[in-house]
Amino acid sequence: PLILAAHCGHLKIVQWLITTKKSSFAAEKTKWGASALAVAARQGHVEIVRWLVASEHHNPQLDKDHGGVTPLLRAAEGGALNVVQWLLEQNYSNARTETDDMQLTALLRAAAHADGEQQRAVVVWLLTHGYSDSSEHDWHYNNFRHYWHAIADVPIPEIHIGHQQIQACRTLPAYPHMPVPCDAGADAATLPAQVRAH
Repeated sequence: PLILAAHCGHLKIVQWLITTKKSSFAAEKTKWGASALAVAARQGHVEIVRWLVASEHHNPQLDKDHGGVTPLLRAAEGGALNVVQWLLEQNYSNARTETDDMQLTALLRAAAHADGEQQRAVVVWLLTHGYSDSSEHDWHYNNFRHYWHAIADVPIPEIHIGHQQIQACRTLPAYPHMPVPCDAGADAATLPAQVRAH
């Protein structure tokens, strides 16, 4: 019941199950090993995430499922920008050091689901706010461009980071970690609305 309540965003039920019922509810997991915190994080239920972390029932960086996926990584792949922002801005997670068993960071997991506008917003936010680096790669040296181009039907928008600029580059299939020189930048309209607002 705790996992279902977390998935549906029912904060009061989550609180009741943990505080008034058996303490074993706090340790409830899905068959993949995901905790209530991870489930709430992926669905973008930031109020539940805040309460679970504040009540010390979960440590976000140590809370991993069977694939080594943390709540931050779940939030990134789910496009839950509000949860990603809260976990990082409150220093409960680290976007550069937290990886799953395939060495995918929050940036890479979001890019791997870049067919969704919310996931693209997470990619852009992580890069523009300095929480991630465009050079991050998995154990096969695939970077975020590789994942983005493999799934998304829109180009990578121009992203300005200080004096650096990441353009709509592509990668060679044989060398996915080596970007091909960029052509003209993408139109600003390709930026998700919530990112353009920042």
